[in-house]
Amino acid sequence: MPISILFLILSIHIFSKKLTLNKEKHMAKNTPSIVTKQDIWHTLSKVNVNNHTEKVGKFTYLSWTWAIDTLMAHYPNSSWKFLEDLEHSNTKEVRVELTIEGNTYFMWLAVMNYQNKAVPNPVATDVANARMRCLTKAIAVAGLGFYIYQGEDVPKNSEENKKTTGVQSTSTVLLQKSKDTDSQSPQLDVSKAVIPFGKMKGKTYGEVITTPEELTKSIKYWESHWKTHKAKEDALLHLGNLKRLRDSQIVQGVA
Repeated sequence: MPISILFLILSIHIFSKKLTLNKEKHMAKNTPSIVTKQDIWHTLSKVNVNNHTEKVGKFTYLSWTWAIDTLMAHYPNSSWKFLEDLEHSNTKEVRVELTIEGNTYFMWLAVMNYQNKAVPNPVATDVANARMRCLTKAIAVAGLGFYIYQGEDVPKNSEENKKTTGVQSTSTVLLQKSKDTDSQSPQLDVSKAVIPFGKMKGKTYGEVITTPEELTKSIKYWESHWKTHKAKEDALLHLGNLKRLRDSQIVQGVA
């Protein structure tokens, strides 16, 4: 074979290899990095929220407009949707799903007044306010302002963690610091909750769900099937408990 042809073949091979390498570099450069709940927590939990709270009665609230603005400043692709409200006698519970970088947080909140008591026969404005407070609570579970739940005045990793600002250590979203609310929060005790229906009825979630994989599988199943289940309300409650269990594990560093 003539040398000129061999040289041509070699040149084509080298050129083809360069094209492949350039393509791989381009794909790697444009592939978005995966952001985990741990990453989100690491970012948001460092933010000091004390200058954006308001004391109303015995409770301290985090401004929902500021919370959303701060969330979007860090994660502009965040989104949320309000789920079907649940009726409890003459009171109501609102629910929200917050998605940050593909990570979903589920949160719930009773429609309450400024005394932290359920509002009987709530009107539209009561529900609207509760939804925004519920969204703020979901953002707190993602990390923003969660340190106040833990009875601290500033984030552990903040540069101001040795200073005090006078903000009382009460929940930014209507969870009281007292034992009957903070220490017994369903967020933390959901593993002890009893499964409301089905083959595992009567057992606790902690007994049945033993691995993160089982929990994820159960959540995906009930997200697709709760609407068509004959016990729709129980199925929705079950899905909510599963998601609460998942979020509590994230907060406690289990998953």
